[in-house]
Amino acid sequence: MNTLAAVITLLKAQSNIAALVSTRVYGVDFPGNKDSFPLIVVTRVGGDSDPIIPVSHHRFDIRCLGKTQPEANSVYDALRVLHGQTGLSVGGYSFVSLRESTGPMDLQEPVTDSESWDCVFSTWEITIATA
Repeated sequence: MNTLAAVITLLKAQSNIAALVSTRVYGVDFPGNKDSFPLIVVTRVGGDSDPIIPVSHHRFDIRCLGKTQPEANSVYDALRVLHGQTGLSVGGYSFVSLRESTGPMDLQEPVTDSESWDCVFSTWEITIATA
């Protein structure tokens, strides 16, 4: 499991998020199907590892998508609960720090020239330790 997969697994394991999106938390495998809303898409946008201790610092863009802006905002509100949490772990990865660094931004994510999806965008700085 890589760090992107670990973040996706962590989000799927949160009961408040799962209550809204079920297992619809995606990375690069996002199916682009509006019939399966609401959902979350996670993209790794940067990061580095410590050469001495098994800790890595990452930036992830997280998009909460819904059929309506209020639905997208509800998913974001469930995600936002993770801000500042420590000590969570999944699959051999320990989440040392989860911090929202940018957002929320309400957006219309363009899909075609005539269609867009309601989205709440945020960027997170996540520090992860491996065993």
